[in-house]
Amino acid sequence: MTEFSPTLAAYFERLHTLNTHAESNGSVHITTNDDDGTIDSWYSLLSPRQPLPIAEQQGMQVAYATQNLTELARYLRLTMGADNQDVTIQLIDEVQRIIDNLAMTSYHVNSVIEPTNILFYFHGGALIGGKRSVTANFTKYLAQELGATWLVVNIDYPLLPETPLTKILATLQHEISTITGATQYNKVVLSGDSSGGYLAAQLSLMLPTIITQNILLYPQLTLNTQKYVAKVNDFRLAATNTDLMHGMITSLNQLLQLQQKLIQTEGLFDKVQFNPLENYELLPPTMIISAEVDALITHAQALWQQLDQRDMGDEYIIFDQLKHAFIDHFGVLPQAQRAAQKIVNWLKID
Repeated sequence: MTEFSPTLAAYFERLHTLNTHAESNGSVHITTNDDDGTIDSWYSLLSPRQPLPIAEQQGMQVAYATQNLTELARYLRLTMGADNQDVTIQLIDEVQRIIDNLAMTSYHVNSVIEPTNILFYFHGGALIGGKRSVTANFTKYLAQELGATWLVVNIDYPLLPETPLTKILATLQHEISTITGATQYNKVVLSGDSSGGYLAAQLSLMLPTIITQNILLYPQLTLNTQKYVAKVNDFRLAATNTDLMHGMITSLNQLLQLQQKLIQTEGLFDKVQFNPLENYELLPPTMIISAEVDALITHAQALWQQLDQRDMGDEYIIFDQLKHAFIDHFGVLPQAQRAAQKIVNWLKID
């Protein structure tokens, strides 16, 4: 339940003044009233990220210099995640369990009504980090807004490099099949952000008779990321935020390069069946949500160019002036709550 913060009034005022406009390519943009070509000033209100302790900083430097990829991944995990807060006002039942190396929390509105639909959510983190606690308030809010007919399951899955990607996918495929096989749900939705978006899209291809819809938030959509490299001048804000754009692109590319090195032993990069962008026609009805200031927007745009040609109720929303991983700031950045509301509205369309 909500514990009101000192900035709650300002937060809800900002939430209710977000604007929406459609583009000629079928996408929808969410903007703020102060869209003046700079990064949203709301970011200045975020709590500054605390630097890693000196020992961890030194350990990361050594791991990078010696190309100890396992250790480097371990240190990078310590830098992921952000402060967020609970804005639910209803009582939500939470059930936690661990099955087959998957830790999960299920959310359901406190009610005698049994859920007839289910949404699985996978956190981001380049497949090497992240955790469900970061997306807990986001998924809990989804459960509240979707109502008692929905069960929302927030999943921690095994990570690279300890677990090969094929094993991660097989474990998730098995558990989703088991859960949905035990109960005949009307809708089975896979959702995730960043690399969690990759898992959602890829698993929908692996479970075509089960998955009814995808929701992909600023997703990675291919393992062969070199095909979709972002350039500074591709972005509307390049002229006013050149350094920010350079830093954003460089940091994400470095993370994806590490991911590729950890996956390359499996030889999956050029295999069509492991790259959702190469199988767009097989994806179920899909909602894509992007951040404008995000190197991964190239993946989303490439997918939307294909999905926009079909008539399956697909939708593409871009949040202007936001950076990658803005869902991590749920309850702090009001756009994250608006994204959840858009998801709920889309899922409730019959």
